[in-house]
Amino acid sequence: MKEVRKRAIYESCRILSPSGELMCLVREKKARWYLERGLARLVAEAPLTVQLVFEPRGRGHSGDAFYTRTRPNVCAVCGATEGLTLHHIVPHGYRRHFPEEVKNHSCHDLVPLCIPCHRRYESMALELRRRLAEDYGAPLDEAGQSYDRRTAKAKKAASALERHGTRDDVRIPAERLEELRGVLRDFFGTPDVDDALIAEALRLDPCAARTSGRSHGEVVVANVGDLQAFVERWRRHFVESLRPAHMPAEWRVDRTVGR
Repeated sequence: MKEVRKRAIYESCRILSPSGELMCLVREKKARWYLERGLARLVAEAPLTVQLVFEPRGRGHSGDAFYTRTRPNVCAVCGATEGLTLHHIVPHGYRRHFPEEVKNHSCHDLVPLCIPCHRRYESMALELRRRLAEDYGAPLDEAGQSYDRRTAKAKKAASALERHGTRDDVRIPAERLEELRGVLRDFFGTPDVDDALIAEALRLDPCAARTSGRSHGEVVVANVGDLQAFVERWRRHFVESLRPAHMPAEWRVDRTVGR
């Protein structure tokens, strides 16, 4: 859980081009940075507005309403104004492995959330992370240790079969026994399941050795074929899970990632 922000999340200080065109809204610290270095002149204090005194290579986000319209400092879900945290719709564990041109232009996916709403979504997001772990065979802990669900399933099936054969109080229906044997046949790629195979399955370790040293996020992003679709999946999950009522009007699930 992110800590509560002591300062406003949206400070909405204005950066103007030399011709007076609104280029973007930034935090006060960045606007003051231009002033302190003589790269801009002060136009107004409230809201803090500075005008560049040099010709920039581009026009920033000029003409893009999402980046040039002042946004209120309220929880994107419930509208609360106190105890706000900054939420990354695409979790940092994935974003940090994005290409630089995408990672450096991710403001679209940063939204204020109050602590209760943030906490409520964390458990929902964990379910999506688990699905991604399954889809990509990716470890879930940041140390790089992996947990292979297919291996765990085979070991669990072997344990059930082993108990069935050694304990009189274990009664498993014939259909279920065949299903368990099928798990082992699929895992080992063999048509026969005997005691030796069951014993081998019991020695399996679902927690693989830390050979790659790669985190869950790194493995997932490295194997994502369509980064746009991946980001949209997280955006869609966020809005469908929380039904946020106070998102910026210009925010879109299908907005292109990066520039």
